[in-house]
Amino acid sequence: MHPAKRKIPLTVLLPSSLLEEASTLREKTSKLGVIGRALAIYRVSEVIIYEDGRRRSEASLISKILSYMETPQYLRKYLFSLTPELKYAGLLPPLRTPHHPDRSVKPSPGQFREGYTLSPFLVDVGLRKPLPLLRNMPPHRRITVKLVEEGGRLLAEPVSKAQVPFYWGFTVKVEKKTVGTLIKKVNKRTLVIATSRRGSPISNVASSIVRAWRAAERVYIVYGPPSRGLFELFEEEGLRLEKYSDYVVNVVPHQGVERIRTEEAIHSSLAIFNYLVLDPE
Repeated sequence: MHPAKRKIPLTVLLPSSLLEEASTLREKTSKLGVIGRALAIYRVSEVIIYEDGRRRSEASLISKILSYMETPQYLRKYLFSLTPELKYAGLLPPLRTPHHPDRSVKPSPGQFREGYTLSPFLVDVGLRKPLPLLRNMPPHRRITVKLVEEGGRLLAEPVSKAQVPFYWGFTVKVEKKTVGTLIKKVNKRTLVIATSRRGSPISNVASSIVRAWRAAERVYIVYGPPSRGLFELFEEEGLRLEKYSDYVVNVVPHQGVERIRTEEAIHSSLAIFNYLVLDPE
């Protein structure tokens, strides 16, 4: 059984200085491996990396490594060149999500796969040989396909990701904007949850969040930089965090350490929200 996709898409907002406490590329890569796994475990559909005002923005590195993780292994040779940023990519744990099929799984009609178009009529979907496309597509692009059988032959039918009935990974987007600018522009049907040590204990607002979540069209969960919280970040922009967030939540009240790392906060909060808000599937 594949994990069902979320009926209400979940977006996570991460700061561009996310890796500032990691001193080496090896450590940064390992940290992003933990984060990438958390995003997949809790079925996050989109990651937005925002600028947080630090001189040393690592948005490009974060985006490249998370995108590399999300890409099925057999497609990486087409979509990523061997750059210094990926020196330690071998340390990244496999996602093992539905769009990262195990090689032992035999292809059959009805399966969905990610592919790379080698020509307008051939696509590599991770099998021994490329499959013919049911209809021509632009070459040298990543696409989603459904395997179909016609005349005893296996073909690939291009489909949209929206047609895939189960969780199909996450996208990564870099925004050259501050978090305040991004949050101010979301529509009223987007639920914005900010995470902060200075927020309300999750137990005080859990039932209210569940009701708001189920009524929303999309959910944003916002994380602050390692060296300063979201309250400080918004104050630097002349904004009040409470005004532009529906909830400011402390998901680990009475924490036993001085500071919770961003990757720890992501795991903790997404686990709690996953427990609180189960889709009625």
